[in-house]
Amino acid sequence: MIEVVLGTQEAGWRDFLADQPKAGIFHTPEWANFIYQTFHYKPYYLFARDSSRRITGFLPLFQIKSRLTGNRLCSLPFAYQCSILGDPTSQRILLDKAVELVEELNAAYLEVRDSINNSSFHSSSCYSTYILELSNNPDHVWRKFKSNVRRNINKSRKYRVMVEETKDMEALKVFYQLNCINKKSLGSPCHPWIFYKNLFHHLKDHASLYVASYNNKIIAGGVMLTYGDYFIYGYGAADPAYLHYRPYNALLWKSIEDACLKGYRYFDFGRVSVSDSGLIHFKSRWGSVEKKLPYSYYPQMPRSQIMNRKGFIYQLETELLQAMPRPIYKRLSNFVFGHIG
Repeated sequence: MIEVVLGTQEAGWRDFLADQPKAGIFHTPEWANFIYQTFHYKPYYLFARDSSRRITGFLPLFQIKSRLTGNRLCSLPFAYQCSILGDPTSQRILLDKAVELVEELNAAYLEVRDSINNSSFHSSSCYSTYILELSNNPDHVWRKFKSNVRRNINKSRKYRVMVEETKDMEALKVFYQLNCINKKSLGSPCHPWIFYKNLFHHLKDHASLYVASYNNKIIAGGVMLTYGDYFIYGYGAADPAYLHYRPYNALLWKSIEDACLKGYRYFDFGRVSVSDSGLIHFKSRWGSVEKKLPYSYYPQMPRSQIMNRKGFIYQLETELLQAMPRPIYKRLSNFVFGHIG
């Protein structure tokens, strides 16, 4: 008989994840602690277990209860993919319990960031990621890149752009400032400083920062996440004034080299919207293969997934953020970011 419990001991949790091929960094206790301490969402971590108390399934959930964006359950906030884990029977029972929670909590919907084979769920395919298969020999991976990628890496070398891995908080603060500049130019809220600070505090060895420098000035950075066979490009930012030095190419190649030498099997370029043709083109040139990221919803798909991004309201919001003075923009971002999930 399978029962569902809220929470479990970390040792058993970690042992279960170690046996699950679809487990990732977002399923870990570290990610749970990071999200809770940063945004204080209420966790509903559902574990299925058999009569011998052995874990047979896992569905992590947070309740995001916001006056701005509503009340919903999400698996998992700020994770671009989070599969339900376990055998088919345990997965079905966990989904049934999650649907019950939707009613108990008066939530508008449940979002699972993976494909759910259930007629009660509606699916959306607004995102993809791009996966590069690695080798113990970085030269083998180098040959997979399109010629313009190799050319731009060599161009960054010509300009003597230097890349290093670091956990220095001052370097992370510079990266945060660059991220604010980039997100504002796009008309999107930026991650608050506490997001990156807590990410490094709670994920520890699973998170690192690669910085690209020119004349001892940090001009770009990339936050990398690691788990199992995967080396993940989580977040990136660059100084717009130095893009012609190709800092993104430099830091990505350095991180790919390191991932190869450390024995990782895959480099994940992170989530990209299917409407972002420029970023899709950039990531696809690295010898990577597209992987669709379907999201599933019960009982209905939220408005945020069907919004017309070319519509008047969306464009107006974008232009307002772009025109806003940076100090006000940062304060607004700090206020609204946790409501996004």
